[in-house]
Amino acid sequence: MLVERRKTRRWRTKQRGAVIVGEGVRRFCDITNVSGHGACIEMGAEAPLPTRFLLVFADGRRFHCQCVWQDGVLAGVQFAERPLWKRLVGRRW
Repeated sequence: MLVERRKTRRWRTKQRGAVIVGEGVRRFCDITNVSGHGACIEMGAEAPLPTRFLLVFADGRRFHCQCVWQDGVLAGVQFAERPLWKRLVGRRW
């Protein structure tokens, strides 16, 4: 049985998003869950994520992130600055 190590609850979601790296290089992704501290994203293809990047939600919200872990196409990211909770869960995921 897996032990939950997260500090805050995550909400499941299925949103399109994009990872923006460096000079505007954009890689599309699915955001599968989110919390006030970070998110889990699923990339379309297996490729290493950089340590730091910008995560853009389909509705235009943008968060500076760092990659905490990556396993194939799945990655756990942490928001560099903790966003206002209402910005993240303002609408039902």
